[in-house]
Amino acid sequence: MRNYRWLMSCMLVAVTLLVIAPAVHADSETAFKAVVEQILDERESNSSGVPQVYQQLRIRALSGELKGTALTVEQTYYQNGPQSAYEVGDRIWVTVQEGISGQPVYLISGPERSSTLYLVALVFVALVVFVAQGRGIQSLLGLAISFAVVLLYVMPKLSEGASPIGTALVGGLLSMPINYYLSHGFNRKTTIALMGSLLGLGLTAVLAENLISATHLTGLASDEAGFLLTSSPGSYDLVGILLAGVLVSMIGVLDDVTVAQSAVVEQLASTASNETWRSLYWRAMSVGKDHITSMVNTLMLVYAGASLPLLLLISDQALPLGYVLSQEIVAEEVMRMLVSSIGVIAVVPVTTVIAALFFGRQNERLEEE
Repeated sequence: MRNYRWLMSCMLVAVTLLVIAPAVHADSETAFKAVVEQILDERESNSSGVPQVYQQLRIRALSGELKGTALTVEQTYYQNGPQSAYEVGDRIWVTVQEGISGQPVYLISGPERSSTLYLVALVFVALVVFVAQGRGIQSLLGLAISFAVVLLYVMPKLSEGASPIGTALVGGLLSMPINYYLSHGFNRKTTIALMGSLLGLGLTAVLAENLISATHLTGLASDEAGFLLTSSPGSYDLVGILLAGVLVSMIGVLDDVTVAQSAVVEQLASTASNETWRSLYWRAMSVGKDHITSMVNTLMLVYAGASLPLLLLISDQALPLGYVLSQEIVAEEVMRMLVSSIGVIAVVPVTTVIAALFFGRQNERLEEE
């Protein structure tokens, strides 16, 4: 049985890599990596009373069609701003744009950060495999499949103008069963957790859709949404994309809560075979309350941490609280936080009652035999 699972896992890994590989491009015609070889010029200036630094750099392309080519680029940044001067040896990303005369113009996009992120991701994978061993490998595979569904199904469908809520729900139906069974095994506990998660996802979709409508959110709070609107007017349903984003973010949250509650009920039923499903439910809910409080606290702090610059901006303004909450950039984050928290709270009793009914009646049948 164990060899069969490993064979299936290897097959799924191979299929996932074959599916993802065509969507990943090694080089790009509009952006390439480069290294700073020489600082040709560097001087300070004062524009409108704000000190700035000008740099002229000689760089060498490390990827793309220009690989190995030496180029000269310029950049200007605020002296007291977050950006710092580039030094010899720094790796950067450069974008290519068409100038007024039709000649290519090379602009520094920013530092090359992917190498560091790849290294940290490798540490993450190694730690998961070391601690969780075989189960950790399966969970990583499930994570890869989830990303594949998002990148190869959800994103293309949204780009084609498909229904965002329908696309997100179908994406969840495609990724959740594979992810759950790979991570937690093919058993009754996982099946019950999956049922509870799907019900919770549906509830979250209904709640988010109605709350977005009631608060008249437009989906234009982020700069990225505004760019989509200006680059392709009428091509994207920004409100629907906002809703789809809420659902996609909930898929991972539901896994932890539902599997934990299903496992609690299973363990209680195995140690107390004479208990009714009602007794199992109430005993498991005593643990579920701890799950609710910890997950809600986690969600609140995660959203607060992600929105810290926004919170600082709000705290510096002497404005009424109602006015602040009515601003779309604030209302959107509050909506995400509340909908996610309500979804997590609701899924705990739902999953617990399903598990209690199943394992409780299973115990009753064993007693009758």
